[in-house]
Amino acid sequence: MREITDGAGIHLSLAEDNRIYVHIDNFSPADGATADGTCLYDRLRSMAHVRREIFPLVMRSYRPDSRESKNARRARLDLYDAQRAWCEAVQAYRTEEALEAGVRLAGILAAENESSRNRAQRLYQEAINSGHQDFAPAAAFGLGILLEETNDSSGAQEAYEQALEYGHPEFAPWAAFNLGNLFERLEQLDHAQVAYERAVRLKHPEITSWAALKLGDLAVRQGDHEKALETYQLLIALRHPELASLGSIAAARLLSDLGKRDRAMAAYKQAISLGPPDSARIADKELQDMFQRPVHLKRTTET
Repeated sequence: MREITDGAGIHLSLAEDNRIYVHIDNFSPADGATADGTCLYDRLRSMAHVRREIFPLVMRSYRPDSRESKNARRARLDLYDAQRAWCEAVQAYRTEEALEAGVRLAGILAAENESSRNRAQRLYQEAINSGHQDFAPAAAFGLGILLEETNDSSGAQEAYEQALEYGHPEFAPWAAFNLGNLFERLEQLDHAQVAYERAVRLKHPEITSWAALKLGDLAVRQGDHEKALETYQLLIALRHPELASLGSIAAARLLSDLGKRDRAMAAYKQAISLGPPDSARIADKELQDMFQRPVHLKRTTET
């Protein structure tokens, strides 16, 4: 591991897995704790990895109804640039560059009309067939999104499973999470639980927390309150800067519904301390509402 900055405060460390880890003082999720400190969270990133691993996710930004969508002219220019990059790479027989450009182009085409989506599917399949360690799982994941958005649930499931098989550090967790969402939408809750648990086990810096939140909510739906509370505690312990407080709020709401008033108030106070400001405001409001509600004696027993 190599420190990018040193001295007191927040550090950035570049580990052998090409992840940049963000931590405080001498605590690093890559090497473990060597002194008191609290891990914030780590993000994978060099620009090469961003280009290779994140671009399938941005296809949604081209949706015309997206708040983040670009104007039509910018979208056309992006499509033109992606098409040109792919053609140049193919014509020059630069195989790896052509694969990357093809998956990028497919991500843009997937948001276009039906004929464009068909071409996107072919480009994704070419990358999958290549077996490339980065672009094949990227393509399988992108294909899963495309098929899910065209209501081909069985095809999407197959594509996500294929992305999982590669064990890619970025796309396997995302695929497991999307698979859980797909099963939950189809009301196949047992399958959704298995997928979310798989996503948690993969220990991705973002997806582990998202999957834990979904897993806790799913346990509530299934009536397994103890498991839900355990999962929310896991989410809190992960200390994700945005999601940890949501875990506390979810636990507080469940405890309130179960009549465990004191524990619910403690969970709300924890959410306020964890932040961020938006979540803290929600927790504070719900805590104040709880203070104003009358206490029913039959619901005050704490366990």
